[in-house]
Amino acid sequence: GATGSGKTYMTKSMVNRMLETPFEERGFSILCIQRIKHDFDSLTTLHPNFGILDWKDLRYNMWQVESWDTPIEKYKSACTIFAGENFLYANTEPIMRWAVRKAYEAKKTFEGSNEFPTFDEIKKWVASYESKENLHGFQTKDAASNLGNRLGQFRDEGDILNPKHGFTTRVFLENDICFNVMDESEFTTRTIIMNILYDIQRFLQKHPNEKPETGMRILVVIDEASWLFEKSRDSGPIPSNRILQSWFTTCRESGFGRIISTQSPHNISPFVTENCAYSMTFPVYGKSVETMQELQNLSDEQREH
Repeated sequence: GATGSGKTYMTKSMVNRMLETPFEERGFSILCIQRIKHDFDSLTTLHPNFGILDWKDLRYNMWQVESWDTPIEKYKSACTIFAGENFLYANTEPIMRWAVRKAYEAKKTFEGSNEFPTFDEIKKWVASYESKENLHGFQTKDAASNLGNRLGQFRDEGDILNPKHGFTTRVFLENDICFNVMDESEFTTRTIIMNILYDIQRFLQKHPNEKPETGMRILVVIDEASWLFEKSRDSGPIPSNRILQSWFTTCRESGFGRIISTQSPHNISPFVTENCAYSMTFPVYGKSVETMQELQNLSDEQREH
């Protein structure tokens, strides 16, 4: 629905009703993700257990291996997400995987150590790639430099993304959270959000019977969602939405529920709209009218109404 159409009010009302049911009875946690507005913050006054997590208060190490996980699986998953979300190309991704592997080896993470690398440590390994691998040339130097710049952006988040040990997957599965990522880098926030969601999915796949009384284990609510599901990311030499598409099209069977709201459905990737069980439309305008006519199979008369 367009601005002022009431879509956020409806979504907020749904979340409010769900929060009225105690977590133990409900059987699933709620994770609201906000980037544009603070609409869901007010629910904390009605539900004290619905906590606000602002970006500045996050403590998260995406390279951390939890007790339910294995180092090699975490290495592969986190590298794939970082590469996809940050448009790492053919010459760059191998350097990143090499650097992360070296950082894990230095921390003895593959051997079961409880120590995990930070972005700064990975960046230092990237800087040594040429000399240690005896690979020289303009392309290698340029790829390593670009990768170093990208890693530096994550390093500069300080304790937010570089704690020795950070929030675990269970934090998001056992608590109702409103996660606010306003005014932060899109690359950074997308990378971290996708790592959190992917890790939750991998956890649920390893623990399929932990909550047998309900099919849903976590409800993810994304308001003004076009920034996360932007159609333009579907194209290009390396479509970064491939990570998001893999999660979105398979997460339901793992126990995810999803509520997505947007002002501009024409900007949303088709894999999102085509995999929604239900859609509710408030007044929309411009290109979004054609998108909703096709999605809801409306006649021209219904469309004009």
